Amino acid sequence: MISPAPRTSTEWAISENPSWVVSITSSAPAVRACSTFSASSTQLDVVVPVNANSGGMYVTSSGASSNKINLTIERAVGDVWVMGGGESYGFDVPASSGSEEYLVVAHSATSGGQSWAFGVTPRSTAAFSAAAPGLISTSRTSTGTPSFHGQFEVRAREQAIEFLRGLNGSSKLPAPKSSRPSLSAPAPTETFHVLNCSDLSNCSTLDPGNFVSVTATLQYLGTHVLIYSDDTQPAGSFTPQDYQDLGLEFDNSIYPINTTHFGTPTDIDGNGKIVVLFTPRVNDLTPDGTAQEKGFISGFVLLNDLSSIFPTGTTNLMEIFYSMVPDPGGEYGNVFPADRVRDIVPGTLAHEFEHMISNGHRFVTLGGGTDPSYIQQTFLEEGMAHMAEDLNEFDGQNIARASLYLAAPGPYATSILGNSELRPYNIDTLEQRGGIFLFLRYLGDQIDETIFKTIVQSKKVGIASIEDVTKTNFYTSVGDFLATLYLSGRGITDDPKYNYTSINLLRDFSAISVSNRTVGGGLFNASVRSVGGHFNLVTGGQTPSIHFDVTSGSGAQMRMVVVRTE
Repeated sequence: MISPAPRTSTEWAISENPSWVVSITSSAPAVRACSTFSASSTQLDVVVPVNANSGGMYVTSSGASSNKINLTIERAVGDVWVMGGGESYGFDVPASSGSEEYLVVAHSATSGGQSWAFGVTPRSTAAFSAAAPGLISTSRTSTGTPSFHGQFEVRAREQAIEFLRGLNGSSKLPAPKSSRPSLSAPAPTETFHVLNCSDLSNCSTLDPGNFVSVTATLQYLGTHVLIYSDDTQPAGSFTPQDYQDLGLEFDNSIYPINTTHFGTPTDIDGNGKIVVLFTPRVNDLTPDGTAQEKGFISGFVLLNDLSSIFPTGTTNLMEIFYSMVPDPGGEYGNVFPADRVRDIVPGTLAHEFEHMISNGHRFVTLGGGTDPSYIQQTFLEEGMAHMAEDLNEFDGQNIARASLYLAAPGPYATSILGNSELRPYNIDTLEQRGGIFLFLRYLGDQIDETIFKTIVQSKKVGIASIEDVTKTNFYTSVGDFLATLYLSGRGITDDPKYNYTSINLLRDFSAISVSNRTVGGGLFNASVRSVGGHFNLVTGGQTPSIHFDVTSGSGAQMRMVVVRTE
């Protein structure tokens, strides 16, 4: 009996009879010889690779080789395997009963700014021969839903990084450029430098002329946080009691959850606390009348605030982040009722606090306040901040973003790598953020939630950060993740590797977009971005097997995750 290895196995069986070696020659790439683990005069039992496919089998012993024996690998419902990894190849899946159904998910294991096209011709090996699949355009198939807030965060982060790189590797901090004293004994009022740009698309966060001085009053003195409110507030803004409630929520819930999962913040001003400034200057960053249609900025952090190497007037030299305020009358250009902002702010605090912890550790502790090489790549940094929302049980926005991703998980805009390799200021979409959230949530379920702290505290960035916690190739993890997006909760497999434990995809999220394909239905193809996933359910009728020819763009490593679903 020859059968696929268990899905969790990455090892070859140790032969009990080392004189027998079985080799499989099939359309699966790099199928290696494997030794028998038991043998008789009529049967050899071997473990073959999980990705082995039907083809010719040879048995060798003491240098002699048998004739070829045609071998068919049977796949059980719930089996998951991966084919390909090159530009062009073919493979077969069994279809003898007429009831088989396969999920085939195409994704590119090639990083880069471009998207790759792939073409697939399913065919019955008993009915007709392969046709050469054509390719559709490799242009982006979707620009996605712009994240106005996200694009601002990307620009601000990238501007700071470019500024630091422009200093030619200076490793010594200059004398402090601010006379601000330590806030160890906080004064009832303080003055802060706050970004104030009317056009964020043309706003330098390194230009002191784009900042204003704001006088603010201390509203909450807590164990871990000081809350200040801008003295200039729109009518109907937060009350003193609102600030007390927000401060207590941060001290008693958000702070312990974030520090447990990501680490403790730095303390460059020596006061043992972080500062949150509530100011309508944050509201003013969103163009007038656009919040409902295009989104808005609810809060942010700036790397500038963590180092005196930045220009005077652009840094407050402390751990601080900035939050919007209620504006029921739309005095600053957009209407924000108090109850709505009260619901938004806690999730924003959790999100921005993760950024503060990560930036502090990576830029201040590891980079000495001058070296940006440890700063996390955008796709992963934003994914971790969305995980902070999740861990604090602020779920609404993550569900909305993830549902957008699931509606079109293949195109350019929905790759979970997002804009990590595209600089400066390139695409940042709600779909991409939903995808990286689902990926990190999956890894947390599969390993445990300590991985998030490991990612933040690591010296590695981007894909290397993920491989550091998974101990496996990034694209292997992506293949498992893509299979899970379809399998989780459907009862097709009870393998925990392909089921979420912390979220219910079928109940709480939009259904994943899947195309139904049949043998004889002709060529199908699509454009898929690196780490995107194009989902297809394929049925073939009663034939010996269904054959797939895969042809992808030059340089692509197009992989097909295959799942037997019926």
